[in-house]
Amino acid sequence: MTHHETRTKKSFDGWLTPEWVLELVRAHAQCPIALDPCTEPSNPTKARVYCTTSGLTRPWDPYPIGPIFVNPPYGRQLSKWADKIADESSRLYNDFFVLVPARPDTKWFQTLAARAHRIALFRKRIKFHHPSRPGASSPGFPSAMIYIGSNRGRFDEVFAAVALVVTPMGVS
Repeated sequence: MTHHETRTKKSFDGWLTPEWVLELVRAHAQCPIALDPCTEPSNPTKARVYCTTSGLTRPWDPYPIGPIFVNPPYGRQLSKWADKIADESSRLYNDFFVLVPARPDTKWFQTLAARAHRIALFRKRIKFHHPSRPGASSPGFPSAMIYIGSNRGRFDEVFAAVALVVTPMGVS
């Protein structure tokens, strides 16, 4: 089952995740991404289920079991996405992979870090693709992958080659 809504390039305010980052997520999960709640109509993550406009307002639990990957728009709605991810991850048993700017000084990052089992701080800046601005340069800030899930050892193995993997306080 695929959920797909129409969105114009003009309304898109996100940066698409490069394939090498998605390969890390798939390597950890050893299966396809089950849900990507905020992607492009072309479904570049190849998620079994995806949303292009309503992922922030729609519940995520009627979707297939498997990893949930979220690269939320980095604009004004980032705090709403953090709240949604925190809420959904407290209800669901899926593994969550959340790609965000490494901004530990923000409230939204603290919201995600409070739910995290691991945080991977990428060693190099990620070069994203912006579909409505060909040739645009990537964001000028570091990125982090927030992991909420039970297979922490596997996350450490997969992400250690490209990131400093840290364990939030109170998590083993």
